[in-house]
Amino acid sequence: MHLWLLPVISRILVANIICPIILKLNAGLPSRTKRFVLQFFFCVIFSSIFASMLSGRLVVNRTT
Repeated sequence: MHLWLLPVISRILVANIICPIILKLNAGLPSRTKRFVLQFFFCVIFSSIFASMLSGRLVVNRTT
């Protein structure tokens, strides 16, 4: 087998088979803005739960 065929065959496989599959899977995902909003929403939920669990034990002591 000729060695020059390896890069050519790998280029054909990547460009014509693997990339379209990845793009098709990625097209069904939610948009970046929606994912960003969901990330902050869940962060607020978890931090609220954590703060409510520590509400009696969390003391902020300011010394001047």
